[in-house]
Amino acid sequence: MGYSYFFKHIGSQEGLPHKQVEALAQDKQGYVWIGTRNGLVRYDGYEMRCYYHELGNNRSLANSFVKKIFTDSRGRVWVCTPEGMSRYNPKTDDFRTYSSDRENILSIAETSEGKIVFAGNGLFLFDERGDSLTLLPTPDAGFIVSLTNDAQGNLFFASNTSISRY
Repeated sequence: MGYSYFFKHIGSQEGLPHKQVEALAQDKQGYVWIGTRNGLVRYDGYEMRCYYHELGNNRSLANSFVKKIFTDSRGRVWVCTPEGMSRYNPKTDDFRTYSSDRENILSIAETSEGKIVFAGNGLFLFDERGDSLTLLPTPDAGFIVSLTNDAQGNLFFASNTSISRY
């Protein structure tokens, strides 16, 4: 039984804005989102559309250095950067950015109730009604590098000092 695989390499000649890829995700429309150290790419299998942080444009990415990409159960695309979170708006082909005084966001998870949680220099809950981030109390958590949840709905986070259940 022989298998035949075809690999297509994608690089700067094909439009990738940086050779180092930090994050990958696929949305409900089938687009592959590629996060690099110098921009975000939406790839449809044929063409690339690049997005960057643009100074003075509050509808651009929070930062061009993309650390993580996440698609939630509602089909929204979230982008973690060192300067905050950006959520893609497909109707206007731009972004809504969420930031705080503790902006370095490197991880994201969705709880079993559909709540979106971000982490980095703190633990944040996305407030759907207020369309904003709310800082959650995490005594001495340190810098949070990873989030996940279990089947019982517990949220776990790993930091540079410990692993905790919220």
